[in-house]
Amino acid sequence: MRALYARLLALLLGIVCALAIAATFLDRRQLPLRSSPDEMVPPFIPLLMDLNSYWFANLRPAALSTRPVVYCSGPLFNLSEVIYALGWKGLLPPSRSLEVLSGLTDDEIATIAKSAENLGLHPYGLCGELAEQKLDAYVPARDGFTLAVILAAIGEDSTLTQDEKNDLSGYMSKAIYAIDAFSLGGLCNCGILNANGLQIDDGSATEVGMMGMRGMPLVIYRDQATFQLGPGVQNPMPIGNASATLSPPAYPTVRLAVAALKKKIRNVVDSDPPWLGSYLYSHEVPPPPLYIYWQSIGEAVFKTKFRSKHIVVDEHGQLDAEASLTPFFFQKFVQNPSSQSYVDVAKEVTRAIKEVEARFKSLVSIYPEVGLAASGSASYGL
Repeated sequence: MRALYARLLALLLGIVCALAIAATFLDRRQLPLRSSPDEMVPPFIPLLMDLNSYWFANLRPAALSTRPVVYCSGPLFNLSEVIYALGWKGLLPPSRSLEVLSGLTDDEIATIAKSAENLGLHPYGLCGELAEQKLDAYVPARDGFTLAVILAAIGEDSTLTQDEKNDLSGYMSKAIYAIDAFSLGGLCNCGILNANGLQIDDGSATEVGMMGMRGMPLVIYRDQATFQLGPGVQNPMPIGNASATLSPPAYPTVRLAVAALKKKIRNVVDSDPPWLGSYLYSHEVPPPPLYIYWQSIGEAVFKTKFRSKHIVVDEHGQLDAEASLTPFFFQKFVQNPSSQSYVDVAKEVTRAIKEVEARFKSLVSIYPEVGLAASGSASYGL
């Protein structure tokens, strides 16, 4: 009996020793991560935590279940695209859009109104449709910066040196991307895309990809009969951000597209289990660091223009400028617009962006292009 106990004890000791040796081996394999206190935490964690805490405090959109806010993506390079966004009534004087329907006879205006009605377009465009269907929105044609006017004012200012003009122009180019990036990710939580055109607009394709990867409900509006990849075949790349089947129905009118978006929002919010539709994803999960940087730049630009994230519009979706804009921007762009006022706006925007860049030196050093004042300005010229 004693011999049996001795054997069992020896076996037990052997097992303990084997486990100790294995534990030591495994621990040594982890030593590179534990060799010093500085190496116990990966070096990116402190910066990432700072970025995430800043994002959680300032850059999150409202939860989709609380307040849907629509990001309106689409090109704005010709009159028809602007009419889609603002409507023909939104372009009648005293419209602040670059495109204004002025000098037209009553008959000509009636013809435009009838054409819009035949296309199922609200007299105030997408803005009017969203307001009528009780949805808040960020519409770049209504709420963004008018870059062409500001760049022209900078180029014509004889008091600025060429280096100063390049600096201001470069930072205004950053401002255009950044305010849309902030509004897309920090203000809005769902979206609608105008996909008309032989090929989808570059900026819109970027925005749709960002919305899709943030889990934002999205619908695609397209009322033209032509197709990108042959009869009946659309490019599946943007569609995949809006659909699980790659074959969503074509919404031939803005009204149908907005109604479909409202239905999709309800489906997502009511999904079971709740995480399946990701209705809280864009509210709870921070984006990558570079996007947080651009959101931070955009927030600074946004605050130069708007009082708060709540953009005030009337029953037609037209901007209530005095209620929405900061006193500075309202005075410069609405009350007393002039070339000098536009330059003053560019200087204030540049100052705000540089303050953010100073806080993100570590990130700027990783992506040096964002630290170049004139980056992006070459394509616009002066």
